[in-house]
Amino acid sequence: MPDPIKLPESFSTASVARRLGVSVPTVQRWVDQGHLKAWKTVGGHRRIDARSVVAFEAGQGLAALAERERDAGDPVAVLVVDDNPDDRDVLCALVHEALPGARVATADNGFEALLRIGQNPPDVLVTDLVLSLIHI
Repeated sequence: MPDPIKLPESFSTASVARRLGVSVPTVQRWVDQGHLKAWKTVGGHRRIDARSVVAFEAGQGLAALAERERDAGDPVAVLVVDDNPDDRDVLCALVHEALPGARVATADNGFEALLRIGQNPPDVLVTDLVLSLIHI
């Protein structure tokens, strides 16, 4: 029986950012918010507990999306649906931060979203729950 892959005890902030496909400041915010367990070295650098990174990945579904993207060589397809253009822009920016390299499409209303989903189903759907089906 082969040995399971041995995980290091901890990661640097930069290595976690690369692993999760986000920026270093995002990882630092997640540490500050308590999503990732970390400590500081004598030199003042953060070290992030490896088990907390794996648990965070599993809980967020990021591991599956990242693995799918690596295996298929295709970017993750995301559809952002919101009838407010400002909110739609913010959501797109958040998607790009969470999933760098994702292929993001947008829809202005529920009807357009249903058409897009029928033509090319996304891997991830981000939508406003108080959305009109047809925008008049």
